[in-house]
Formats: sequence, C-alpha cells, structure tokens
Amino acid sequence: MVVRVGGDLDCRTAPDLQELLTTRLSSMADTVVLDLSGLQFIGVAGLEVLVRARRQAGSRGIGLRLVGGEARCLRRALLAADLTDSFPCCATLQEALATVSGRTRELRAVG
Repeated sequence: MVVRVGGDLDCRTAPDLQELLTTRLSSMADTVVLDLSGLQFIGVAGLEVLVRARRQAGSRGIGLRLVGGEARCLRRALLAADLTDSFPCCATLQEALATVSGRTRELRAVG
C-alpha cells in the first residue's frame, strides 16, 4: 500500500495523515510505503506522526518504508531529531516497492 504525501506536513495537516495511517496500519497490509518525496516542509507534528506510525507498524508486524526522494526537508528534520537510524529512507518509490512482495495499492494523502 502506497500513501503519497506532498506539500507541508505540519500541525494543520498532520492529524489527517495520522488518521489515514492509523487506518492503513490497522488493515491486513504487510507493508505500507509512505512516499514523502513531495514534501516541501515537515514540522514537529509531522515527525510525531512518523514516530507513531513506526510504533504502530512494529507492534502489528507491518513493514513501514519511507521514500525521501528530493525532499531535503525530510532529511534535515530526521537528522535534527536524531531519527535517521529509525527511519531509513529509500531514494525512489521504485526502490521502496522493490523491497515489497505482493500487490500494491496507491492512495493520496495530505498536501
């Protein structure tokens, strides 16, 4: 399952993504790919959503893959929050999907 996020991920948009990810990570999916390559900005609220998603995915045995692409803001935010080891990012969606077996379904999220 692919969830694409673009634009700003901040206190205004983070609750929408949190709701979507909570639903997706409660489903029967084996892996959720979160494509953040379209982000222009990520704030603390956005990072909190990622941390919660990682915890939820881990507790349910679901793989969580992040696609960072050209989103420099994501790399900077993960580095500033000392989360780079917790969230290894794939450079492209194709790279992330190559690690996933089975069928994928794509969804658009915030942004």
